[in-house]
Amino acid sequence: MEQKKLVPFLNYMTDERFVNQRDYFHNPDHLNGKGRTLLSSLVYEDLKRLGYL
Repeated sequence: MEQKKLVPFLNYMTDERFVNQRDYFHNPDHLNGKGRTLLSSLVYEDLKRLGYL
């Protein structure tokens, strides 16, 4: 039987590190370089903590 793995859903939409932090956004919907760097590191650390990396 084929094994299926669950995929985690990581939601940062209400993360206080981003809410009302205009210096992380190019516009209301898109992160700038500084915001992308922060989000990438958060996702990496969360995936590592969850055992996916």
